[in-house]
Amino acid sequence: MRDTEVGPDLDGESTRFAGSSRRVKVAALVLNWNTPEQTINCAQALLTSTTVPEVIVIDNGSTDDSWERLQSLGRSCTLVQTGKNLGYAGGNNVGIALALALGVDYVWVINNDAVPAKESLAEMLRVIEADPAVGLVVPTILYGSSDRVWYAGGSYNKTRGTVSHHFINARLEDVPGAAVDTGFATGCSLLIRASVLSLVGFLDARFFLYWEDVEFADRVRRAGFRVVHCPSALVWHHVGAASGAADGASPNFYYYGLRNRLWYLRSCREDGQEAKSVRVTAGVLVDSARNIVRREHESRLKKLGAALRGTLAGWLCAVPSAETGARRSQVVLLPTDSGTVVE
Repeated sequence: MRDTEVGPDLDGESTRFAGSSRRVKVAALVLNWNTPEQTINCAQALLTSTTVPEVIVIDNGSTDDSWERLQSLGRSCTLVQTGKNLGYAGGNNVGIALALALGVDYVWVINNDAVPAKESLAEMLRVIEADPAVGLVVPTILYGSSDRVWYAGGSYNKTRGTVSHHFINARLEDVPGAAVDTGFATGCSLLIRASVLSLVGFLDARFFLYWEDVEFADRVRRAGFRVVHCPSALVWHHVGAASGAADGASPNFYYYGLRNRLWYLRSCREDGQEAKSVRVTAGVLVDSARNIVRREHESRLKKLGAALRGTLAGWLCAVPSAETGARRSQVVLLPTDSGTVVE
């Protein structure tokens, strides 16, 4: 049993975890969009952790009965309503702004279709507290409720603009036990040092959905901080559930994934690489079309169309300027009987 003291209210209480004499404040952010059951399951898992964070649930302008159903969480969580769908990055940025205003030491961004093990936060805190140079920690992420690995660290290929998950489909027992630096940190679960957010900014909202995690981890690393994978922290991820696709391959996955991949690749491209960019763009579309034909069994034409539109948008449209904060209009808090509304 861990020696844990918790203070999940908004009065600034802090948490002490085993192995540390320092009390820390942690806010866990859970973003909801039309999937309240998964959000509630994630929030309840966080609230029963051995180290309990302040849980902030952000409803991202859901069009179903999410807001009403989320009230079942009662006063154990802080509920926030954005009023419209700001995307994954924009919605979480509202929560990040609130968390920083509360004076937390760490912000834990976690997908609502993910369920953390009871010890996950304590394990990640051990890693990040041990070295002030660590700015971001990611856990080992498993498929569903299995011991099959979805993510145990990763890497980013700057030439082709691709990311890869280390040990994907391996058994958990095959993952080495030491915490190590990693090249790619998935946005499914990110424990971020608050001072790093204040320094480098929030998630980049121009991406809306997908690839904001690649850009953010790279920004953290370029600021001189380490990005570390903590193998002993476990999270189970129902891949694709939050996007409405059990296999994680909805039309939005192809549109935003390909558009943002090319936007990010172009934003990182050195001068004089336009021809190379054309070749990479063609390769992106061909690879995606091949995957759709081979792996998708439903809505193939719709997904092929989304892939084509995403590729064209990523290649032809101007890359927007970065949006790495929450607009002031998104963080005005209005106390209500049913939670906190963000205008």
